[in-house]
Amino acid sequence: MKENKIDNNKSSKIKNFFHCNDFDETKSLTSWFISPKILFIFRGIIFLYSWIVLIGQFVNSAIGQGAGDFFKFFTNLSFIGLTAYFTTAFYHSYRHVTKKHKPLSNQSKILNWLFWLLYHTTVHFSMLIVLTYWLFLSQTFIHGKPPPFRWWLNVSVHGLNFLFTLIEVFLNRQRMVVSFIIFNLIILILYIFIGYINYAVNSQWVYGFLNYNNGYKSALWYIGLFISYTIIYFIMYGIHSLRDYIGKRFGRYKHEHKDDSDSFLPI
Repeated sequence: MKENKIDNNKSSKIKNFFHCNDFDETKSLTSWFISPKILFIFRGIIFLYSWIVLIGQFVNSAIGQGAGDFFKFFTNLSFIGLTAYFTTAFYHSYRHVTKKHKPLSNQSKILNWLFWLLYHTTVHFSMLIVLTYWLFLSQTFIHGKPPPFRWWLNVSVHGLNFLFTLIEVFLNRQRMVVSFIIFNLIILILYIFIGYINYAVNSQWVYGFLNYNNGYKSALWYIGLFISYTIIYFIMYGIHSLRDYIGKRFGRYKHEHKDDSDSFLPI
C-alpha cells in the first residue's frame, strides 16, 4: 500500500510539473483584444497561406533535390508543425464560432495536451529558425541570386513563419509554461540525431554547424545553439506574460476575476 501511495505521489508530481491537466481550452479559442470570430478569420488566412507555402516548398524541393531531401531540414519540419497547429486551431475556432460550444472539451485530455505542446514548439522554433537562418545561413542563398518564386518561399518559411506566430501569440490567450522547454529540447536533440544519420548516409551535413569534426569550434557552435535556444524560449515566455498583463488591464476580459498565477506559471 505504501509503495502504491509513493508511486501515485510521484506520478501526481510529474503530471503537475508538466501541467498534464492544466490546458485551458477557453484561452485557446478566445482573445484579450478581438472577438472569437475575428480570431477565426485571422487563423483561417494563416491556415490557407501556410498550406500554399508548404505545398510550394515541397514541390520546389522535390523538383530540385528530391522529395526525400525536404524532410531533412529543420525549417521544413518546423513549418509542417506550424501548418498543423494553424490547421487544428482554425478547425476548433470554426466549431467554437459556428456551434457555440467548446469543441476541445469533447476530445481526450492527451490530445488537448499535445495541441498545447504543439503550440509551444510553434512559438519557440519559429523565432529560433528566423534568427539562425538570417544571421548564419542566408548568405549562400542570397549570393546564388535565386528567382522571385524561391525568394517568396524562403521569406515565407524563414520570416513570415515568425510573423504568423507573433500574430497568434498576441491574438489568443494561450499560456506558455516553463517546464515544456524540456520537451522542446528533446525534439531539438532528436533532430540533431537526424542530422547525424543523414551525414552517415550521405556524407553531407544538413547544416554546417552540426559538424562535430571542427574541434573547439564545434563545441562553441553547440554551446551557442543551446544557449540561444534557452534565451529565445524565455523571450517568448516573457512576451506571453506581457500580453496577459496588458490584456488583464485593457482587454475584453479585464473585469473577470483571475488568479495572477493563471496566466503565467513559474514552472
